[in-house]
Amino acid sequence: MRSPLAIVIIGLIACSCSSTDDSPPAANSLVVEGAASPSTIAGSGSPADTLLIADATGADTTGADTTPGGSAEPATPRNETPLPAGTYRTDKVAGPIVPITFELPVDGFYTMAEEGFLSVMSDPSGSETLMTVTEVDNSLVFNTPTIAFDQLADPAYTETVTEPAPNDLLAWLAGRPGVEAGPIVETTVAGLPARSMTYSIGAFDGATPCVPDDDRACHATLSAPITGLAQLYFTGDSGTLSELHLGGHRFAVDVADRPLAAEVAESLTFTVEPPDTAPAAAEPVPFTGPHRADATYYSERSSGGLYLLAGFEGISTAESFLRTSQLRLEAEGATCLVISDVANSVWRGVLYTAPVPLVSPPMPDDLIAAITGLEPLTIVTPAFPLDLNGTSATAIDVAADSDEVVILDRSLGVPPGMTLRFVEVPRPDGDGNDLISVVLGSPCEAVLATIELAPSGRD
Repeated sequence: MRSPLAIVIIGLIACSCSSTDDSPPAANSLVVEGAASPSTIAGSGSPADTLLIADATGADTTGADTTPGGSAEPATPRNETPLPAGTYRTDKVAGPIVPITFELPVDGFYTMAEEGFLSVMSDPSGSETLMTVTEVDNSLVFNTPTIAFDQLADPAYTETVTEPAPNDLLAWLAGRPGVEAGPIVETTVAGLPARSMTYSIGAFDGATPCVPDDDRACHATLSAPITGLAQLYFTGDSGTLSELHLGGHRFAVDVADRPLAAEVAESLTFTVEPPDTAPAAAEPVPFTGPHRADATYYSERSSGGLYLLAGFEGISTAESFLRTSQLRLEAEGATCLVISDVANSVWRGVLYTAPVPLVSPPMPDDLIAAITGLEPLTIVTPAFPLDLNGTSATAIDVAADSDEVVILDRSLGVPPGMTLRFVEVPRPDGDGNDLISVVLGSPCEAVLATIELAPSGRD
């Protein structure tokens, strides 16, 4: 019997390394525990039988060069060589704050560790999945179990069939058509408090096959916009889905009713490892959801160091699908402060309605000067020095005239009717600058006044 959670690659992150798009680097690695000097088993690319449902570039990336700096990166890096039995560790799912370890009890299993996602499989294509661990708040859900997988490369279509992950993923799955679910119970997973339920996938109206050479109907569930992966079940699949919270993250652990799957799941460990430079009383900034007044948080979403900030009532971490490069805060449902890791961002400097260039312009060395030169913006306060609790920064206040002006990626901009302060701040690692934006007159101005920078504290 096949496991649930066949992984369907929708091809949205296939790219040429010579261009600068918004997709994160596709490197994949798992560290083998217990070696005299830790060894790394690196993902060597998509296997020949990887299912590429849709590729936005039209290119077949199967077997592509996956060497950093090579001509292409695969749609989904994974270990295509069967792995030996042993204990493995990854920080791909939730970053360095919550590394995850697990054991492969026998030789011959495969793994995939992507941003926000871990899978252990008994086949290299992902259709024989034993267990997955998913960062839920970094995922979308399909609002219908039957979707046109060949249209998922079209953002307009994807927006019509996806929505943010619900607060209660278990109840959501239990209410899906064709799903027979057991009661939700309090339990433990990896020794941590969790909620779990069993499930089985049955037939439903409109169900159709979606995988070549497999006549079973598909039931689409989760979509990972960062990695371009979609998760689906087949009719007849069954397993146990659990949800737990740790280190500011929400995890879903899905274990198939398949030999050795439970043994792999029982070996899971989640460990919170704060950076050495974080104050003892500090805690990781919530991945999503409200902040606690008078708390001290740290954020590792910049690759150049640690950001410390105070918590305030009414401030929340907003949902964001650029987790590795942005910390986005909101108040009253509206974004009011963004910390952007410029080293992992893409410069835009265009109206939101303008077409996205195939090749993005280079990141300016002087961001404030570049923002000053954007004609669609009105300069409210010219560039001025700003002391950010001991860090010398440069700031500028700007407004948009009639249409939103995008500064970085496709999600950091200046909406019309608002005045934003952009703060260019030196990264603690000394390698360039990061960019902070805050809506003037919003509650997030108080957060900006508390921000401090520190070295990353990671090796």
